[in-house]
Amino acid sequence: MLEGSVQEAQESESQILELQKWVTHVDALLTARVENDLTADDLPDDDQVCVATLFTLMTGTSGLSIHIPKI
Repeated sequence: MLEGSVQEAQESESQILELQKWVTHVDALLTARVENDLTADDLPDDDQVCVATLFTLMTGTSGLSIHIPKI
């Protein structure tokens, strides 16, 4: 039982790290947009790619539950 809990905790940690990498990546993209005075209208497909990637990350996790607001 304890071994199963350790395994689950390690999987959760890995999933959280992947999500953190994605958040850091999106932060860099948004910062670049601001610095280059770009809007969502300039790059309409980028928003959909970000949402799709987040959805993939979230549905690939077992037990990681985060509410994702609609954009």
